[in-house]
Amino acid sequence: MRNKISNIELLEYYYGDLIEKIILEYNYQIDLDDDYDYLLRYVYKSLIKTWFNGKDPTPEEFESKLKRVRERFVKKLEILLSYVIARYSNNKGEEVMRRVRYDD
Repeated sequence: MRNKISNIELLEYYYGDLIEKIILEYNYQIDLDDDYDYLLRYVYKSLIKTWFNGKDPTPEEFESKLKRVRERFVKKLEILLSYVIARYSNNKGEEVMRRVRYDD
């Protein structure tokens, strides 16, 4: 019997290296040790909203989509992931600035 794997784990398995490559290539201010899990969840929610109209797919459906997109649309995938990562980075920066303002 195959172990049940979550969609987040599938995302990390298929796109984790690509996400890390994009972060390093474009020098996004994201600490991979502290923020990686939050970033994966953010990317997951963004992909679900885009690919499945916000409805959670089964792990089999999600895995199939991850494979198909990675095989057929690599450049578009990189652009999409870069955009989502940039939004996460910007939102994270705004959150820190709000905390700084409230702490003063």
